Amino acid sequence: MSKKKIIIGVCIFAALLICVGLYLLVAGYIKPMADYKELTDRFDQYIVKSFENDKNMHGALQKARMEMSLSEYENLKKTLLDENWVLDDTSDCHDFIYLIEEDTPESKNEHLSYHAYKKDGFLGLLHNTTVVDMYTVFSGDRVIIQLGSSIDLNYRPGQETK
Repeated sequence: MSKKKIIIGVCIFAALLICVGLYLLVAGYIKPMADYKELTDRFDQYIVKSFENDKNMHGALQKARMEMSLSEYENLKKTLLDENWVLDDTSDCHDFIYLIEEDTPESKNEHLSYHAYKKDGFLGLLHNTTVVDMYTVFSGDRVIIQLGSSIDLNYRPGQETK
């Protein structure tokens, strides 16, 4: 083989590696994180206190307290239910609410949740799991919400999570 063919072969191989790496970066991290950000950004206007906001190469985690009027909540709830969120107003949410001091055993509350498991990338090799939970406490004409959201990138069913 001539030196020229070896150099061309090495260049083609390097270009393929770079393309695969960029593809995995975009499909495995950038796109899922952008989708997650789009999903959670709609709540930013209602957040009065953030307790945790962590983003790393494995995903993201956010915990916050939100407040809004009853009419704003009803409009938001209708929109979320139209987007296939799940309303669980029959369960007792008090055991899960820890960011809302106004929660009492007599408080009325609701739980709205969104859970998505997506396969991304070539042949579905990349996976991510997105979870958003909203625990609502009704306090007079005010609605107080504990928001918890997370995304685990490259998560596979049965995989241990930390």
